[in-house]
Amino acid sequence: MAMFYGLSTDMAYLSKTLNLYVGLSPHTVFTKPSALIKLQAQILQLTYPVLKQFKIFTVLAPSSFDHLIPYACGYMPGLCQFVLHFLVTSDTSPINYDALRIFLGHYPSGSGINCLIHYIQMHTANKFQEFDHGTSKNLKLYNSSTPPIIDTKNMIKSKVPIALYVGKDDMMVNIAD
Repeated sequence: MAMFYGLSTDMAYLSKTLNLYVGLSPHTVFTKPSALIKLQAQILQLTYPVLKQFKIFTVLAPSSFDHLIPYACGYMPGLCQFVLHFLVTSDTSPINYDALRIFLGHYPSGSGINCLIHYIQMHTANKFQEFDHGTSKNLKLYNSSTPPIIDTKNMIKSKVPIALYVGKDDMMVNIAD
């Protein structure tokens, strides 16, 4: 939803370039994050200053080793299912291994650190808000010491149809969020 919000701040651009927004596992806040998500958030918050210092802006970015994941899962599907269980779903039913190899060919695909920090900020504040840059930069950018709440009314005004999908066992986003 944050990406769609970003697009909806420029209605002229949005109306010319987008005829449908499909959100997979979208969220505006994390009201019920899993223990794994909480642990990942704590680790990221602790390491964020170091990552910035070393100019590391992406986690789990695509690499030359990506082709090894689906290949290894072909030989050790049980291990892949075990790891996948902790990363993606709480469902322990058998997995279609052909589909799993395809899925793992694209996952993880990386994410920007600031994007993840923004998710943590929204969870902590329990608000769908702009990125919190800290008091001094917030004052410069937002004319406020705290980040403003994101007004979802502009998204609706865009007239672009919105389809949001979440899985019943999704560990990132639950249906209530």
